[in-house]
Amino acid sequence: MRIEHRKGQRLMTEVNKGEAIREAFTALGGDAMPKDVVDYLEKKGIEVSTGYVSTEKSKIKKASESALMKSPVATSPTTEEAARSSPKRNTQNIVDLILTIKQLILDVGSKDELKRLIDAL
Repeated sequence: MRIEHRKGQRLMTEVNKGEAIREAFTALGGDAMPKDVVDYLEKKGIEVSTGYVSTEKSKIKKASESALMKSPVATSPTTEEAARSSPKRNTQNIVDLILTIKQLILDVGSKDELKRLIDAL
């Protein structure tokens, strides 16, 4: 995020580095190494240290874990209820669903993390 303001006659631009780091992790994936994030942000003209990226990454992880802890535990429907309520899917829809799940696993970092997120729903 860039915040622009005028100082004298020059237009000054400030960068919210924390937000830029979060956006970089969104673009690169949650399992990206701090050095990768530093390189990514350098290409955008934003200078940060690997230590700062590492600190922000741990804050992001802690916040997501905290959000998972606060969410209420939902009861899952019985198998019979789920079978009655879910529509019949053709083979192509199943393939699309599997590919979507695979992408979700890549986005959150692991199958276990995806399971934790689903269980939190």
